[in-house]
Amino acid sequence: MRCFCRTFVLTIAALAPTLASAADTWWAGTWKGWKREFHHNNVWPEQYLDHDRAAARAPFDMMVANGWRLQNTISSYHFNEQTGELNETGRLKLKSILFETPAVYRSIYILRADDPRMTAARVKSVQEQGLGMLQGELLPPMMITSTDPRGARGDWTNGVHQRFIDSAPPPVLPEYQRQTEE
Repeated sequence: MRCFCRTFVLTIAALAPTLASAADTWWAGTWKGWKREFHHNNVWPEQYLDHDRAAARAPFDMMVANGWRLQNTISSYHFNEQTGELNETGRLKLKSILFETPAVYRSIYILRADDPRMTAARVKSVQEQGLGMLQGELLPPMMITSTDPRGARGDWTNGVHQRFIDSAPPPVLPEYQRQTEE
């Protein structure tokens, strides 16, 4: 019995610094946890506001990107129907995309044709014209899309506008009527 007590006391004496160190570490860790939670609760909900704001803006960012995609789409009326070459309107559209679009949205979308060979001809025509306009610079990304933006050929739109102007009555002021005092 005496040997057991002596061994027990010696073991406790040997482990005392380690146990004290472990207790201090536990207490310090617990205190840091309480302190962290206290500060976390006192700044709530500030730490979540940026995430909420980004989530609220995400649909609008997507709308802007979709609008630029439609704006940068070269439609079927920008190409010659038989050869797939860009017509004058298409060249002006490509020039507008290359030089007037903000760099972050500068991508070229080409409307897919019914025939894969015609689509390839459209892509080749846009590449050739674009490289000629940029004079050695790299072309922005080009993608094929099946989303046709709303729009029409310029001559048709101009005809509608001209007929509207022609059908308007001439602007005439009504005759002046003098009021008599009685």
